Amino acid sequence: MYDCGFTKENNWFRYRAAAIIIEDGCALFASNQRDDYYYSIGGAVHMGETAEEAVLREVYEETGVCYEIDHLAVIHENFFNDNTGTLNALECHELSFYYMMKPRGTKELNSSSITAFGDKELMHWVPLEELGNVRAFPVFLKDYLNSDHSGIEHIVTDERVTGRITDDWDRLYTAAKNVINPREISPFIEAGSVGAAIMSKEGNIYTGVCIDTACTMGMCGERNAIANMITNGESRIAKVVAIDSDGKVVAPCGVCREYMMQLDKDSGDIEILLDLDTRKTVTLKELVPEWWGTSRFKENL
Repeated sequence: MYDCGFTKENNWFRYRAAAIIIEDGCALFASNQRDDYYYSIGGAVHMGETAEEAVLREVYEETGVCYEIDHLAVIHENFFNDNTGTLNALECHELSFYYMMKPRGTKELNSSSITAFGDKELMHWVPLEELGNVRAFPVFLKDYLNSDHSGIEHIVTDERVTGRITDDWDRLYTAAKNVINPREISPFIEAGSVGAAIMSKEGNIYTGVCIDTACTMGMCGERNAIANMITNGESRIAKVVAIDSDGKVVAPCGVCREYMMQLDKDSGDIEILLDLDTRKTVTLKELVPEWWGTSRFKENL
């Protein structure tokens, strides 16, 4: 099923259904190892799915137990950009329907939830009076859960930080990080331990992951990203970023360097990131000096 959301360059949008679950004066939140904050139970609405169907599905997927909907409590429009983890460097716009769930009379859960990136999700019962002491999103819940309400409330939260500097390298790094998902495809093939993102000369971003096989038929993330770009009608690269599963920037291998050099007569000018913090880069022609194919490009001019 497809999520109702998209990422375009550094802009991210999602239509989300979320649950407010209260048991014995505690609110239920989730967390995972990639993100340094708590977040509400819920997730993206799937195409063709109602928000009510989505919240019931998400609650069961994350908690392992069935809750019933009491009522629609909040329609929330959320704008934010000061992100860490999987949303780093993205301008985010989220539209969420928050449903108050009927209490079950117990905090017992049966959670075995895994995020889209393969990380285990943890469930946390946070006492309502202690919500101000934890980093939990969305921020409106801290006040909302400690006051009385009637009917459906429309809440708009704008947490965008003005003047925050993001550039192409931030966007490429985030795009590459977001596709990393190490997994075993079969006894012979593993994939997703390296993510790559390339920016075309037209400014579009394409991503790919590495595919490792038991022989030499595997593909690096950079070449898979290039295949994605070519499939979409482009063939000229401006910038390249590849990172491993620990978030470390890695340089393209010799095969990928040669592959990129053969794409275009100006491929030597492709910029490759070596360090995100310092913005250290190198051009492809510095990695492939005195390339053998230059003369053939000149012959075809």
